[in-house]
Amino acid sequence: MDIETDTPASTFDPYMPPETVHDELRLSTGEIRPHWRTFAKGFAREQQSELARRWEHANQIVHENGITYNVFDEKPENNHPWQIDLLPYLIAAEEWDRLSAGIAQRAKLLSLVLDDLYGPQQLLKSGDLPPEMVYAHPNYHHSFHKLPVGPERRLMFFGCEVARSPDGRWWAMADRAEGPAGAGYALENRIVISRTWPRLIHDCHIRRLAPFFMRWQQALAELSPRATENPRIVLLTAGSTQPFYFEDVYLARYLGYTLVEGGDLAVRDNCVFIKTLDGLVQIDVIVSRVNESDLDPLEIRSSNRNGAAGLLQAIREGNVVVVNAPGSGFVESPAIMAKLPQLCRTVLKTELILPSIATWWCGDESSQQYVLDNLAKLVIKPAFEPSGGTEIFGEHLSNSEQQELAGKIRQAPADYVAQETIARSASPVWKSEGMQVGHAALRTFAMRHANHYEVMPGALVRVALSADPMKLSISAGDGSKDAWIVSEKPVEKVSLLPTADDVPELRRNSPQLPSRVADNLFWLGRHLDRAEVSARLLRVVIDRLSGERDADEVPELPALIHLLAEGGQIDPEYAIEDMQGSLPEIEQRLPAAIFDLTEPRSLRSIVNEIARLASTVRDRLSNDTWRAVNRIDERFHPASPQDKVPLDEALSLLNQLVIDLAVCGGLINDGMVRGPAWRFLTMGRRTERAQLTSGLLLVLLQPPLPSSSVLDAVLDVMDLQMTYRARYLAAIRPAPVFDLLLVDESNPRSLLYQLSELQSLIHLLPADAQQIGLSDEQKIVSDVLHQLQMVDLSKDMPENWNTTDVDSVNKGLEFELNLVELLQNQQDAMKELTAAISRKYLVHSGTPRRIQDELTRP
Repeated sequence: MDIETDTPASTFDPYMPPETVHDELRLSTGEIRPHWRTFAKGFAREQQSELARRWEHANQIVHENGITYNVFDEKPENNHPWQIDLLPYLIAAEEWDRLSAGIAQRAKLLSLVLDDLYGPQQLLKSGDLPPEMVYAHPNYHHSFHKLPVGPERRLMFFGCEVARSPDGRWWAMADRAEGPAGAGYALENRIVISRTWPRLIHDCHIRRLAPFFMRWQQALAELSPRATENPRIVLLTAGSTQPFYFEDVYLARYLGYTLVEGGDLAVRDNCVFIKTLDGLVQIDVIVSRVNESDLDPLEIRSSNRNGAAGLLQAIREGNVVVVNAPGSGFVESPAIMAKLPQLCRTVLKTELILPSIATWWCGDESSQQYVLDNLAKLVIKPAFEPSGGTEIFGEHLSNSEQQELAGKIRQAPADYVAQETIARSASPVWKSEGMQVGHAALRTFAMRHANHYEVMPGALVRVALSADPMKLSISAGDGSKDAWIVSEKPVEKVSLLPTADDVPELRRNSPQLPSRVADNLFWLGRHLDRAEVSARLLRVVIDRLSGERDADEVPELPALIHLLAEGGQIDPEYAIEDMQGSLPEIEQRLPAAIFDLTEPRSLRSIVNEIARLASTVRDRLSNDTWRAVNRIDERFHPASPQDKVPLDEALSLLNQLVIDLAVCGGLINDGMVRGPAWRFLTMGRRTERAQLTSGLLLVLLQPPLPSSSVLDAVLDVMDLQMTYRARYLAAIRPAPVFDLLLVDESNPRSLLYQLSELQSLIHLLPADAQQIGLSDEQKIVSDVLHQLQMVDLSKDMPENWNTTDVDSVNKGLEFELNLVELLQNQQDAMKELTAAISRKYLVHSGTPRRIQDELTRP
């Protein structure tokens, strides 16, 4: 089939890029480029409906996997799902090899520049690097000097932004050295698109990404300062609130590394350790994804807690390796690009294979004059900030604004650089309404392995439908593409999955669990159960208000409102009968109790906290569990305005939420290995359930004593109607209800069940070697459990609570007082238990301070 004659016009004809840019799809003659033809033929076979299905499938994978940036920003509008185009970005293998050579050369050159800058400083002495360019850099720290880093090993992982100009040549737009982001997104793009085009990706002979990551693993393992077969490598993240946390989690999982935050690390005797439940575990290599100025608050002032005090000294002692080496971020300064051609001639004795986009550093007098004469044609940037941040386009400025900018440049010329812009090449983008023109930029990656730099055979491609300049950020543009390096011959199949010959040593123990992760799992468990009980209670209240009866005809409503007030969902005044007349009707208050994010105990706030906590431990949750949490978060939103949500809509959402929470709980119970992660998550659930159940019982015991209608509502809240009816058939009586809720060991919602489970879970926690007898947490649970086991409802509880018989009244009063005391003891015990677990396993150190800070404090 000839692609030019047999391709439906509707497929590619709408793609008409301007003649002023390079066309990635077609030659100047209008023919499809050779490396595109196999894909174009396969693509042309598909009907429009099938293309729409594939696009939906790709986006469904993105949605299910939770691929996003700004994964949990405080402002929900800043959370953006990842957008992947159905069409890949194709590059011929021969052309890619030439581009790769240029990328590898830049990585080698910049690594050698860093070696000199933090070592003998010959480039400073020769003038190839002006002192003003170095010493004025805010991230050039004396602490980064003379770290024991081998030759060309400062820059172990490198990113380079590239784009193609109208004449077809490639240009470097920016260099990335400080925890370059994007490789994980590129890998996930490949996985998504390979599932979307499984046949075409095979027919096009696409180079695979797995070998690159496999050799990256090997390179990192070889850096270990200790001679060990399995060095401990961790990936250091700034946490779930940083924009690219998804990628941190993804890479840690894919590479098999422990994901840690600064608070998980401790330095002892100039060695770095993870604080785990089992104690301190030494680290050999840290893959850093945090700002290098935050690595060690002991030596570099930082308001963040993303590093560990003493880390730099541990590096100096040769006990740990950080990748990339601290100080690497210096070469991200766009000012360096102005000197890179001369640096290449000096250091490598050759010319740059991949030239930088034309750059002028205003610290040079001649460059400053050129910039001032051509402001309208250039992009002005801060000299010492990585490209992708502040950018001023001269063509967008008025004459007065240009004059003002020129004045700032004259006042502090070394602080500014200017660059040309490139009209980025065009590549087809598929939309449901048809083919469109996208303008592309690539972020490429290289890593040092076996004494050379290897370039990843692919890239993170960003596309924008507008031809206007696009920021050099992986979140810029209208979406992303998978980059396919098209070979003429089939490529070798390589995977990071172990082969049949790799027989691992059998083991039952789970990897060490950092204390921070255990803390977040514990509170995730608490919030999951808090959400379920709150949803069930609110559902019962709305159900009672949605019937034919008026509110004053529902005798159980005051007790239910009291429960809502005790839980903080509504104002406490609603629980005081004399004050209810001055308050809005409860029907008007319920939507806010469910959906108001400004209310910390509203159900929506609880769900938000579930999503936040789950995001912090995403690497510990299965994909299905993560999808279940995502579904809880996404589906619990009313279609109506928050203050006007009708009760029937609220009831429907509550029903849906209860089921979604049950699905999540089932995945946790059936899918998680009974290791420390599961134990802490389950302890959180049991602790919260015990607290909520005892609180509910305390409300029931407040006068007047509960009627059968109140007990019936409580059975609804606790999902025990079927159990009660199956056992007793007769009318609802207090004794059987209290038995079910209090001491029925077969009921997974009873108080006794929660305490029994807690006792078993706590027994499995790591023990203190110096502990003699029971631990504090064991004593707390054992004591309150024993008290509960001593309760004999058949003897102590009166048969008739509403009798006028004096003996029965006295017996009921004594029982009530004893039970109230027991339940209050239990509530206090749960608070003590949480504190005891936190002290022993979830300890958090205070904010580290520099010694100089302490000396200068008033």
